[in-house]
Amino acid sequence: MYCLRCGCKNDDNATVCKNCNANIQESQSRYNYDYDRNDHHDQMIYSYKYSNSGKMPEKKENDCEDQLDYRYRYSYGTNPPKTNTNTSDNQYNYSERYLYANTEYDTSSDSTNDLIAGDEKYFKAYIGPGFESIRRQKFSFSTLLFGPFYFFKRQMFAYSLLWIFLIVVINHYYPDITELAYFLINLFMATKFKKIYISFVDKKIEKLKLQSLDLTTDEIIKKCEQKGSYNKKTSTNKGNPKAVAILIIFIFAVAIIPTIIEVIDTFEDDYSYQEEIINQKLKYDMPQEFEQIYKTDLSERYIYNENGEYATIEITKYINTSSYYDTEEFLKYNTLIPLDHFINKILINDNQWATSEHSGKLYYAIILPNKTGYIIKIEEPVVYGQAHILINEFINSLRIA
Repeated sequence: MYCLRCGCKNDDNATVCKNCNANIQESQSRYNYDYDRNDHHDQMIYSYKYSNSGKMPEKKENDCEDQLDYRYRYSYGTNPPKTNTNTSDNQYNYSERYLYANTEYDTSSDSTNDLIAGDEKYFKAYIGPGFESIRRQKFSFSTLLFGPFYFFKRQMFAYSLLWIFLIVVINHYYPDITELAYFLINLFMATKFKKIYISFVDKKIEKLKLQSLDLTTDEIIKKCEQKGSYNKKTSTNKGNPKAVAILIIFIFAVAIIPTIIEVIDTFEDDYSYQEEIINQKLKYDMPQEFEQIYKTDLSERYIYNENGEYATIEITKYINTSSYYDTEEFLKYNTLIPLDHFINKILINDNQWATSEHSGKLYYAIILPNKTGYIIKIEEPVVYGQAHILINEFINSLRIA
């Protein structure tokens, strides 16, 4: 007899294959087939002599019939009816009728049906009630609507996780096109779902069959039901707790954690900005020719008295200016400038100042974001000279830091 696993010829009374150590007797009983040593003798001679010869052998009686009978018996476990002719047309019809286990679908136009052929009962057990609809469909609307979560429902966890990760990456780097990218990916995967899923299930079934050589067909079908995406006992989808936990952790890692980090960074930036605002104060470069007369926490005064020129610069700091409507009001209420006096607005180093001249004195005022206010009062001689140049240098050095 011949081993059903490796095809090696063994003695008729052998129980274990001498080549691969497979249990020959259990394998034969699994298919309910009474072996006759002469059943496939012609087919073995035919295959050995002509499979690699590059020429067609002379036709012998029952050549095609024996070959197909051998393939069907050992591949799918049910004996087809005999035919009395050996023509090529009958061989083709024979293959169409029995090679795909009575499949009613056209296998020539869909490669996924080639995978299903002969293992249909296992596919039905693994996939569940949705088997027929998945087998017929060419476009998966469930994939289009639910995307990676439908793949997760069908236990294709690797596809689902990579899909979600791709969307998160696109959303991070190209947020403007995230929705379009998500739709296009869903659309593409919806057209490929059947091919991907049937191939995925076929690999799972083949793995189960290799792990279950000592089990009967019914026992393998039960294992397919247990391992597959459907549980007949409860008629509900059977979830995988470990896979669900992995998916939740993955989504949390790639989506929620970056969001939390971004929020924390925002708070840190806001805190840094607030701290920066709180610590802001007026900076300037006082010319060396101006001598400091006095300095306190809120006020300081400088004087220039050289070559007959006399000028003063007085800087006053106000801790809280929140009661004032704007810088103009702040300047008028803290100086002798009349309320109806015109106030100019100028930019000094990108900061807006209110300025006005009254009674021979020049005033500058500013309110910082932290509500700290400064007023600078400058008194200079009528005849412009060196003091005027130094005062302009001082004004151009005013900045907030």
